[in-house]
Amino acid sequence: MRRAHKIAIALVAVINISIFTIRAQEPITITGRYTRNIEQLSKRMASELFIQEQAAVALPGYTQRSVYTLQLDDESAQRAGRDVVGVVFVNNVAVVEPALYSEEPLTLTVYPLKNGIFYCKDYLPQDATGIKAKQMYDNMENDIAGFLEHAIAGDTLKQPKNSVDSRYTKQLIKNLSNDNEVYIEQIMHGDGVRYKRFLGIVIKKKNVGYSSVYYESIRMSDFARNRLKEIFRPIYWNFNIPDTNASAEEWQAWLDTLLKT
Repeated sequence: MRRAHKIAIALVAVINISIFTIRAQEPITITGRYTRNIEQLSKRMASELFIQEQAAVALPGYTQRSVYTLQLDDESAQRAGRDVVGVVFVNNVAVVEPALYSEEPLTLTVYPLKNGIFYCKDYLPQDATGIKAKQMYDNMENDIAGFLEHAIAGDTLKQPKNSVDSRYTKQLIKNLSNDNEVYIEQIMHGDGVRYKRFLGIVIKKKNVGYSSVYYESIRMSDFARNRLKEIFRPIYWNFNIPDTNASAEEWQAWLDTLLKT
């Protein structure tokens, strides 16, 4: 009888934990004003978010891990359980910044993480500047996604600005066994000086900027390995990483195990 009672209690505990976990991932809508306070997501919280979203987050790097503080209105505070929350935007934060800095109330659909921190996956700015930024961002994402999906010999990736974006982990692992030769567009910026002369004498000097474009040839497998190395630097995450020279199969087994935790 005691044994049956203990089993029943254990089952109730498991059910309660499962319900809590499901509820913890349900989105809520909040409205608040950005207070211009920014913190950085901890390694532990970033790792939990990476796992919870099955790698579909853009977290590595300084800007992508920013937690923006929002002062909520009364109704939102009741839903969130607190007056002030932190929000992480798992897209390119440049899309969101025009709305953040407008000082107007911001309405977001967010998912709870922990300790008053939420994350937003699908914010679409309504002003012209934000919409333009979103269009540029989407175009860049489509170019990168298409490049990583096919990566045939001679393909060119233009300006891989978000080369440490963790959303492409699965595609990069797949390309560890792809030895096709590809090209990566690189843009070099610098400063220069322009002179205006009259009768051989310098009469005006102006500082100017310049940029030059060149294309780096690289095996796709090396490109993928370099990006994975940058994405999974120990300073970013709270979990163990495969060896630098691990195979595609070893990386895939690691990812499968990690995302099931």
